[in-house]
Amino acid sequence: MIYIDPPYNTGNKDWVYNDKFVGANDRWRHSQWLEFLYQRLVLARELLTSDGVILVSINDDENRSRLELLMDEVFPGRRVGSFVWRSHTGGNDTKGAFHSTNHEHVLIYGNPGFRFSGDEKSYSMYKYQEGDRVFRLSDLTKAHDFRERPNTYYPIIDPATEIYYPCNPQRVWAYSSAARLKEGQKIRGETMEDMIAKGLVWFPSGQRVETFGQHLFHC
Repeated sequence: MIYIDPPYNTGNKDWVYNDKFVGANDRWRHSQWLEFLYQRLVLARELLTSDGVILVSINDDENRSRLELLMDEVFPGRRVGSFVWRSHTGGNDTKGAFHSTNHEHVLIYGNPGFRFSGDEKSYSMYKYQEGDRVFRLSDLTKAHDFRERPNTYYPIIDPATEIYYPCNPQRVWAYSSAARLKEGQKIRGETMEDMIAKGLVWFPSGQRVETFGQHLFHC
């Protein structure tokens, strides 16, 4: 396997290599950068084994499309795919809504013998079955408290038993309530009420409800 993290043409003077492969007077401003990479990709191609793979990082400063065209020329017919690597955590509005400094692209090209290894999908975690559907229980809360997400701090009700279940003040629900949406407000995904109506929320069975008299308890 070969991994290349080339200069991104950011003009970074602290980079060990020249990080500004742009000729001010060149008709094609990125030709120097492409030629710089071409020579190294050709050498990398000769070093790859018959089942070898090469991965090359790129971000949005030096457009991914140019690198893909170059890779297609050096490795014809050997494109495997690409994935997005989240390399930082922070805001994504540095240069506008569509330019993020949090992620990079990794282009993958492999020789004919290359195969990604992996495990066959296992259904062992799915302990429940309903008709043709297999499922497992998962958490309906998220790591925000009621001060941070007051709109998702509400009780839910089991329509079969009419028992209310309060929300954990330290971990509010991960889904919005239709009752708390503003007029015209649109959300991604479904509301808690939608999920309950579809039977996607599991309520514990055999719950016992007790009513205590007017006594004062000290803990």
